[in-house]
Amino acid sequence: MLKTAAHKPGADGPPAGKGPLPKSDDSGGAVGFRVVGVGASAGGLEAFKGLMASLPADVGMAFILVQHLDPAHESLMVELLAGHTS
Repeated sequence: MLKTAAHKPGADGPPAGKGPLPKSDDSGGAVGFRVVGVGASAGGLEAFKGLMASLPADVGMAFILVQHLDPAHESLMVELLAGHTS
């Protein structure tokens, strides 16, 4: 199950994922780059694969994937998702 943070009344700007972002600031640099955090239990690898496979290559966002694992278990998530990302 994917969870999203609710927009708090009075917070600056539109809720996450809503509304246009500015293309650049006065110096010509990019602003408003979105970063998406997604967390899952140890069984969430298939959900991560499905998410990555459904996104366009030029989605314009960074995704941080966090998986809960036993501390004694070495993560292979990078290797397992490599074929599903660009």
